[in-house]
Amino acid sequence: MNFTVKQRPGCLLGKGVVKDEQKATQRLRLAARQGLAEAQHHLGMDIYSTFREKTIKLIRKAVRQGYAHAIFSLGLCYSEYEGIGVRRDPRLAVKLYHTAARSGVVGASIFSLYAIVMGLK
Repeated sequence: MNFTVKQRPGCLLGKGVVKDEQKATQRLRLAARQGLAEAQHHLGMDIYSTFREKTIKLIRKAVRQGYAHAIFSLGLCYSEYEGIGVRRDPRLAVKLYHTAARSGVVGASIFSLYAIVMGLK
């Protein structure tokens, strides 16, 4: 049975169905196991506060598939946070922001512009 991430908000928010966070998370996990980059990214972000190492692994899976929001999220990890599976690397972070920005991620565009203004290339 194949699920898409688009089914997750319905279960999570109760749109058209009874709100069921557990069911939503199960479907998200299934979609992530099936290799859906968006699901891997969302699941990684959902478990960030508890399972930081697993978060990085999931985000990297989505990055390998070219999912732009995951590229931006990985950039944030390299720029701001230490000890969650990556060493702080501002230059790599900026490179990832630029890559995600070229794919249309608005947040990445803002961070990319800020990096340029601050002289971080």
